[in-house]
Amino acid sequence: MKGSPEKCWELCVRESIPANFDQVLEEYTKEGYRVICICYKMLDYSDLNEERDVIESDCHFLGLFIM
Repeated sequence: MKGSPEKCWELCVRESIPANFDQVLEEYTKEGYRVICICYKMLDYSDLNEERDVIESDCHFLGLFIM
């Protein structure tokens, strides 16, 4: 999954988010960079019938894509 860091933060497992997440995000945005958050969740075929909000919950933070 990709999206705004603030939204992804809400959807990720807290233990997967680095302690300095807010600080790093603030540094890049103050410098004028566009920041996109990347997260993942392991699914199996039965999960594909679930609603979007179920699929996009309990994701794991992978990193920030800085442009």
